[in-house]
Amino acid sequence: MSVHPDRGAWVVRWRDNGAQRARRFKTEGEASAFDEGLSGGSGSPRSSTPNVYPYETSDGLRWRYSYRDSRGRLSTRRGFLSERAAARDREERMGRVRQGTVVVSRVTFGRR
Repeated sequence: MSVHPDRGAWVVRWRDNGAQRARRFKTEGEASAFDEGLSGGSGSPRSSTPNVYPYETSDGLRWRYSYRDSRGRLSTRRGFLSERAAARDREERMGRVRQGTVVVSRVTFGRR
């Protein structure tokens, strides 16, 4: 489950019997309250860093982050062992995106 901002609203995403579900709220408080109701309390791990989210794997808890790439599209990096490692990598990547050293392209080397 996750609570995150999206285009001026707050979105709660969760899985229900294998299906992805989402619901939008006007305030973060409403979204968090709804999320806690779904999870049965605030026992699930939360990130203190914006755009950094925990997720469960068979090997345990991992962390991911999202960011806007050079084209303005949402991208995600995942597989970090700690929230701090994900936050550090996100800050480094965002710095490179702002400097223009990271340019995203979908053109392959075979096409010219």
